[in-house]
This record gives sequence, structure tokens and C-alpha cells, in this order.
Amino acid sequence: MFIDEIQRFNKAQQDALLPAIEDCSIWLIGAITENPSFALNSALLSRTQVVVLSALNASAVKAILRAMVFLEEPMQLDEATQSLLVELSDGDVRYLLNMVQLLVAHKKERNWIRDKVTEFLSKRSLHYDKQGDHYFNLISALHKFL
Repeated sequence: MFIDEIQRFNKAQQDALLPAIEDCSIWLIGAITENPSFALNSALLSRTQVVVLSALNASAVKAILRAMVFLEEPMQLDEATQSLLVELSDGDVRYLLNMVQLLVAHKKERNWIRDKVTEFLSKRSLHYDKQGDHYFNLISALHKFL
């Protein structure tokens, strides 16, 4: 059984997994973004093996980027632009994929160069804060639009 973000399980939910782990009816694989020593209860932690994954190196990220670009709609990325995307991803392929998808979705441009990518990706997204006025301003604008 794979559980993503297992640190979000409370103590009772984590304890509910113990019998199945102990009788080997499941093999638990959990993904966690926090220190497991603090996020998992001691009973669950004592029955698991922690494997720490590290970020990919730049050459692996670049190879994945080249494969992604060929899978997407025709898009040209020069060497400097590829290096920029690899650097921005910092070994995180999910972030790299998000950046490439943004570039592909921008139909007006097919030949991306480093300066255009830097300008395009540096645009700020809308500030959305459901606790503050921005939330109500956004909802109001949406209602007026409809």
C-alpha cells in the first residue's frame, strides 16, 4: 500500500495500519515531506525502514527535460534555456515538469530562449489569501464576470 503525505495521518490512523503491517498483509510504502522521527508515531516508525531520497543531479534532470520536450508539442529550447530550467528545478523533476507545461501551454511562443523564459516564469501569480481581503476581491470579481 502506498500512502502519499503519510505525515498527515493522525495517531489513530497511523495505529490502524499496525496490525496489517505486523501480519504482513500489506507492505506499507509512505512518502513523507517532513522528518519521520517527528511526523510518524513511534509504533509505526519502529516497524518501518526509512529511505531518504535525494534530489537528482543536473545531468539526470537535463536528460529528463530533453525527453519531455520531445514528448510535448513541438517546442524549441536552446542549450542556455535548458540549463536555466535545470538550474531552476534544483533537482525536482515535478517542478521542472510544471515549468515545461507552462511553456507548452503558452501557445504564442514555440521558440523559447533564456531571456523569454526568465521573463515568462518570473511573472507573479495572483495573490490568493482566503483569510484576507484578496479572497473577497477575487470572489467579487468572479461574480461580476459571470
